[in-house]
Amino acid sequence: MRKAAVILATQILCVALVRTSAQGKWQPMWADEIDRANVETPITDGIELGKLEPKGVRILAGYSGRPNKFGILKRYELVLPAYEGGSYFSGDRHPGVAWPDGANRVQPWIFDSLGELCSDDYPRRPSNYPRVREGMFLLLKLATGEYFALVPVAGPKTMTWLYAGADGKLVLNFGTLGTEAVECDAPLFAWSRSADFYTACRQAWALAIKCEPVIGSTDFRMNKKYPEVFRYLGWCSWEQYKWDISEKVLTDVVRRIDASGVPIRFLLVDDGHLDAGRDRRLRSFNPDKEKFPNGWGALLGLRREEKIRWMGLWNTLSGYWDTISAENEFGHEINEHLVSLKKTGAVVPCNNPESTRVFYDAHIGAVREHGFDFVKIDCQARNIAWYLGSDNAVEAATNNLRALEGAANKHMDSMINCMAHSLPCVFNTRYSAVTRCSIDYKVGKISRAKSHLLQSYANTPWLCQTVWGDHDMFHSSDAGVGRIIAVSKAMSGGPVYLSDDPDDFIAEYVRPLCYEDGELLRPVAPAGPLPDSAFIDPMREPVAYRVIAPLPGGAAAVAAYNLYHPTSMVPIRGFVTRQDYKHAGGMIQPYTGKWKVPAEGLVVYDWHSGRAEKLTDRYEFDLKGFADRLLHLCPVKKGWAVIGRTDKYLCPAAVEIVSISPSKLKLRMKESGPLAVWCETGTPLAERCVFIDCGNGLWEGNMTPGKRDIVLTIRKY
Repeated sequence: MRKAAVILATQILCVALVRTSAQGKWQPMWADEIDRANVETPITDGIELGKLEPKGVRILAGYSGRPNKFGILKRYELVLPAYEGGSYFSGDRHPGVAWPDGANRVQPWIFDSLGELCSDDYPRRPSNYPRVREGMFLLLKLATGEYFALVPVAGPKTMTWLYAGADGKLVLNFGTLGTEAVECDAPLFAWSRSADFYTACRQAWALAIKCEPVIGSTDFRMNKKYPEVFRYLGWCSWEQYKWDISEKVLTDVVRRIDASGVPIRFLLVDDGHLDAGRDRRLRSFNPDKEKFPNGWGALLGLRREEKIRWMGLWNTLSGYWDTISAENEFGHEINEHLVSLKKTGAVVPCNNPESTRVFYDAHIGAVREHGFDFVKIDCQARNIAWYLGSDNAVEAATNNLRALEGAANKHMDSMINCMAHSLPCVFNTRYSAVTRCSIDYKVGKISRAKSHLLQSYANTPWLCQTVWGDHDMFHSSDAGVGRIIAVSKAMSGGPVYLSDDPDDFIAEYVRPLCYEDGELLRPVAPAGPLPDSAFIDPMREPVAYRVIAPLPGGAAAVAAYNLYHPTSMVPIRGFVTRQDYKHAGGMIQPYTGKWKVPAEGLVVYDWHSGRAEKLTDRYEFDLKGFADRLLHLCPVKKGWAVIGRTDKYLCPAAVEIVSISPSKLKLRMKESGPLAVWCETGTPLAERCVFIDCGNGLWEGNMTPGKRDIVLTIRKY
């Protein structure tokens, strides 16, 4: 063993990382201490949110202070304005995941009063644990009809977070979660009040990420390059194989994917490959020798330009799940930048930019040297928890995250952030454009599928200001779930990747996501909840949960879900209205305001039934059991409405209108296939396409599928 590793090993104190609770579950040591912090630290100031200007950001300029024993500098009571309902974004108390570890578990907790939110009896959702009191985003629907959004801010050295106290008070905590005094300009929170739901969210986040102490640490989604690899369909090893991967397993998977006919273009090797022992600590940057005796060459050698073109590798921040082994193979140059922390027993990079740069440059650089194209980095939110009780945990997390971003930007084509629902993670995505927005998908788990859908969409208004949301992998073969989940992936605009055994792919559910070469049809912006769905709990209320996404050509996609649990066959009434169309552009950047309903109106196309009709005011339908409905709102122009390729979930995204007149419509299609248009009057005719009357003005044309770059002229007779 190298000398540096020996020295480091002698520094490690015998402090257990976790303890066993009365229920036999594993709990981090810091869980009870965090609870005590909010009880034993007094509130010393208050802020009446109703008296604030319509929007703003509060910064403590030239602040200096020393945190108390819990790492808290100050606590403010937030006095809320009169409101009709609220949505409080925090995690759930998963065994082994205690705040400030945010994991992937932040989700909306709906409330009508603070008493309800703060109650010890606040109901948990099926498949979720009880809510965590520490929060990172607040939405209110005010009594005035306006919306109010509040964002606690994580700066370079301090951060704030919300706390829903058992005494019925909502508190803003301010601290470092460390021990040393701090001097800096300290951002507290940003807020916005607006008549428009999406404007309130966007403005609050804009003020937060553009304030002086934070600027440059992240940016709007529109200012980041979306990775080319994630424009195509992929596959991930985790949900099918878990840790049971090897060179033999993965090379066999690649060959069977290639033979399946499903156009998978990237493969992600998930957990199960690292050189780590039972202590879950990283020993080297090479793969497990027993599982991968020949390294990565055999697998990476199977890449083909027209097949699986890209391969990515899963890793974790801070080494592995429980950091870095003292008995490692990194050598003196890296080990001199590592430290063993007294409070948590973690072996992590020292809290300075140079040490974190050295470690992550070596770590991510090794992934590139192996030959991989992109990375998925997991367990990011836990990084700050390892540094609890050190000099400044917030500063340490910032240094780690910034070093990771720099290394990934330098060495890799792209990166997926995973288990990154913490404020330091959210405020430090300088280059990366994709973050997991939900808990893990689990095959065969209906309650988890419902919660996964709800969380993925509900997190969009805050998380997707700066990134595209990754809705996680899925099994197309998941009975009763595969097709529903596939539609949600299409609506997300983020990465779409399967995890089934290739022999089990359900092509009928997969092919509507993409073209024959695997390129995805994507919305202009990620789908988010319509305003009337942002303040409901659809797993406990028998109401339809509805989301909307903007599509090319001024069209919009609306998905409605019956998420009520336990599943009942009593139908829930779903609907879509003309007014919904106005909200379609809510997540587009830059935002240009609400959409206007076209003068000639809208046509609603029901993807499930294949029917269309002119939308007068409201289109209704039943959602029976765990079910969804996908609808497209297509603008009528000069007597035409373009529905698009009906064999794709996002039909209008497959077609571009080149020119339009009352008698002629010219379209460009990236790839030919069944094409639907709506005509107020007349009969459409075109060369190479025979249109069939489907009723209510809907016409569907049969074209030879798969031809590229088709320009089609349709005349009306």
